Amino acid sequence: MNPKITVLVPIYNSEEYLEDCLQSLSVQNYSDFIVYLINDGSTDGTISIINNFIKKDARFKLIDKINTGISSTRNLALNLSKTKYTIFIDSDDTLDSNYLKFLYEKAESGNYHLTYCDYNILDGVNSNKKIHGELSVDASIRKMLLHQDWAVLWNKLFITKIYQDNKIYFPDGINMWEDLFFNIIFYENSSSIGYVPHSLYNYIMRSNGLVKSPIKKSRVLDQIFIISILEKNDILRKKFPDELVFSKAYATKSLITNKNCFDPDLWRRNNNSKLYTILKLKLGIKYKILSTLAFFHMDFIIRVLFFFK
Repeated sequence: MNPKITVLVPIYNSEEYLEDCLQSLSVQNYSDFIVYLINDGSTDGTISIINNFIKKDARFKLIDKINTGISSTRNLALNLSKTKYTIFIDSDDTLDSNYLKFLYEKAESGNYHLTYCDYNILDGVNSNKKIHGELSVDASIRKMLLHQDWAVLWNKLFITKIYQDNKIYFPDGINMWEDLFFNIIFYENSSSIGYVPHSLYNYIMRSNGLVKSPIKKSRVLDQIFIISILEKNDILRKKFPDELVFSKAYATKSLITNKNCFDPDLWRRNNNSKLYTILKLKLGIKYKILSTLAFFHMDFIIRVLFFFK
């Protein structure tokens, strides 16, 4: 009998955390699933852990590939799914034992195109619950564009047919906000979403993870690219014009607020709104001062006042 859920786990150099992740997946209270462990050219002991695990549980399958980055790895993973539902998890996180069960039961109860749950954010000794609440499709997209919600993949159960029929994939070569793009386009093509009011996923913030790593200009360029694609979408441009302006400003703000990414010319090329529009954005007083200076090409003053004290 074919399983109902395909679980996709992209993996790169995760030997320190992978065992806990896979163990929490193997003991789920819902068992009708298949797991693809996509090893993206790991150079540590990851492959050994995977091989040992797949010997113990036939539901786990190894897909071994050369290193090509997260977007292309996820795209390969999406094509592997032949089940009604598809779900992503990160290889350094863990799951509540009811994670798949509750998401699946909710999805089936309303034949929802997408079903999501709350999650825990674990940072060393601290633990916080991220409570989403029940949102409509438009409200969800709006909150993601305003960066009030993380546009993560791992708290969502997707109907496979939606992304396959609409050819929704991750932009190749992009390592930042590729999940924002996928989520927003998937939501846009969904007519119903379900919500599970339980924190079922444990997102573990690592000291060497992307959230805590220093901002690099390459990340900013990825963010600009993603928002530029979304701006070309007729539906989004018509329904969320103000949110797209905010998201572009949010994507580019490091170009005038961060010494390592400082590039006011690039900021100006990507923020062609009127100054008063920029100043209305809720991005803080420092950003408003810097954006005013950048708007009038007072780049030297920015350097003197903020970067060379």
